[in-house]
Amino acid sequence: MHKRMGALAISFILLCQLLLLSGCGIGAQEAEQAAAQRYHQLWAKRDYQGMYDMLDTVTQRSVTFEDFEQAHRKIYDPIGIEAIAAEMVGEMRKSETRAYEKFKLTYTAGDYGEVSYDMELPLVKQNGEWKVQWDYSLVLPGMEADDELRTVTTQGKRGEIFTSDGELLAQNGYASTVYVLPDKVEDETALVSSLSAALEMEAEKITEILNSKETQRDGLAIIKAYPYGKMSDELRTQLGEIAGVGIDEKMYTPQRIYPHGDMLAHVIGYMGVASEEELAKLDPEIYGADERIGKTGLEAAYESQLRGKNGKEVRLYSSDGRLKLTVCKIAAEDGLDLILNINYKLQSRAEKLLKENIDEGNSGAVVVLNPKTGAVEALASYPTFDLNLFALGIDQATWDQLNDENGNQPLFSRAFQGLYAPGSTIKPFTAAIGMESGAITKDYVFTGNIVNRRWKPNDPSWIYPPITRYSDYAQPYNMENSMMHSDNIYYADVAMKVGSDGFTEYLKKIGFGERMPFDLSVGKAQISNSGEMENEKFLADCGYGQGEMLITPLQLNVLFSCFANGGTAMKPFLVKETRRMEDKDYVLVSSTEPEVYLENIVSEASMEVLQPILRKVVTSGTGISCAPAGMGVSGKTGTAEVGTLKKHEINWFTGYVSDGSFDRAVCVMIDAIDGNTTSKSVIAQNMFLP
Repeated sequence: MHKRMGALAISFILLCQLLLLSGCGIGAQEAEQAAAQRYHQLWAKRDYQGMYDMLDTVTQRSVTFEDFEQAHRKIYDPIGIEAIAAEMVGEMRKSETRAYEKFKLTYTAGDYGEVSYDMELPLVKQNGEWKVQWDYSLVLPGMEADDELRTVTTQGKRGEIFTSDGELLAQNGYASTVYVLPDKVEDETALVSSLSAALEMEAEKITEILNSKETQRDGLAIIKAYPYGKMSDELRTQLGEIAGVGIDEKMYTPQRIYPHGDMLAHVIGYMGVASEEELAKLDPEIYGADERIGKTGLEAAYESQLRGKNGKEVRLYSSDGRLKLTVCKIAAEDGLDLILNINYKLQSRAEKLLKENIDEGNSGAVVVLNPKTGAVEALASYPTFDLNLFALGIDQATWDQLNDENGNQPLFSRAFQGLYAPGSTIKPFTAAIGMESGAITKDYVFTGNIVNRRWKPNDPSWIYPPITRYSDYAQPYNMENSMMHSDNIYYADVAMKVGSDGFTEYLKKIGFGERMPFDLSVGKAQISNSGEMENEKFLADCGYGQGEMLITPLQLNVLFSCFANGGTAMKPFLVKETRRMEDKDYVLVSSTEPEVYLENIVSEASMEVLQPILRKVVTSGTGISCAPAGMGVSGKTGTAEVGTLKKHEINWFTGYVSDGSFDRAVCVMIDAIDGNTTSKSVIAQNMFLP
């Protein structure tokens, strides 16, 4: 019995000892966790004094409170830290005097949102208390005392521009940049001399670049950049023979590149550095000083869509400038790509035909659109210019040359900005208002007295020179014959029968006096310089498209296309859709739907009369050479004389074909000095070909 009682006593004592030891272990672990939790709570409140008081003595001897507080503030204040949270991850590692807590640190940083890091909090036991063994990496991973925080603006890539069939018209790329690696240079004097001769730069400027702070910091000297395609093979060879010199085309000098040079130059437009006035109108969150923006064409009109949105990155750098960590960021958003209605094959053909068929000193334009939708499929102006000249900023001499009054103004778009007398192309509209106003019927025959192709209205108030027709033709002088032979007298008479008020009202109804809606700014068609019919001579001249009446080739083609679309003109448009890459998908962002511009330009009854006549103009009238045989083209030619000597002529053909499977409206304008009446026919014929 005594032996049994003794055994029970020993077992009880051992159990108590085990429980005591177990209790001591739990208590120790709770103390470590409590210390870590207490530190995290102080951290969340940014109680820097309380945090500092929890540091071990070794840390406090090496880091002052001021340094400790500043280490946090120099990170938190610039970013705008709003909240700090720490969450323990897994079990603590520990020994008798040390413990390590793995935790997830989360900063809530304003616009940047939440940023998290996996961290480890080291603790050490001193005088029976757990203390934090702190260093700078507890603020940010890998951070050291002398590290710096910088905020860098990042820009989304500018959207690119494509034709409807995928040809790239404007893209992002890099200029050909000449650089020097100073460490590879044995004789700086010889290097400077060789570069000065090769690059046509002042030696002093090259020396200044080689010895600049930027070069000393980066170990690389950027000497000169050449726009895309403008560095000759000879220069490349010459530079390749100079030790320490290299050419970069993938990194150093971003540039907008126009692979086709002068193609669609007036439509695409170019970029340049924003002026102070332009910057004042732009969002300062997006644009800064020396920003390049679209200056003309689509580059300017679609600047906000092409540009995209800026991003920001907060970066941690070492004292010697090395990037150590991207702390947080707002991702940049790429701009939208523009997909145009322009057909590359048609546009190439138009530009080639203009170059080959227009004499020196003359100019011209070609417009091709779909009369059913208004989609502009080709828009060419001649002369043109190379967009890449503007890629890195244009020099004054080249700018002056492009703007020389004697240089035929290649920067000016004849297609949608140039205003020209429409000549006889206006006659179908004169006929339409004549019939619709009741001034004439479809069977009206002119019977006035014509002498030597000249006619004066039988009106005592007519004090002006006679109206002249360019050729005689067999009677009757009716609507069909007068249209086929382009008789000025017939249509002057019709306009006068309609009267000033009626004719002015009609012209305003079809867009004269207002700027036509389009992706780009279009020259405003006018009835006269004053906008009104000032006398009977103005009225008569307007009847056959002369006097002070002016219109752009684009607007004339849009109006004339109504004959292919039931009397309705569609709003012309260049941009078919916008897209952007999202991950690996090329996502549609927006698309342009066809939209009516003007309805009932020509009534249904007038259409029935005029459509067969316009077909005969091409099959057996003045437009016989302006279209391929058998295609069913209808249209109208026009010639307008400019100046008192009558040697300067505006030559036109505008027409259409629409058979249900093939819809195309073409307008050709040649501004010819001393005449060149055949080129419009050659160009028009070819532009109707598929």
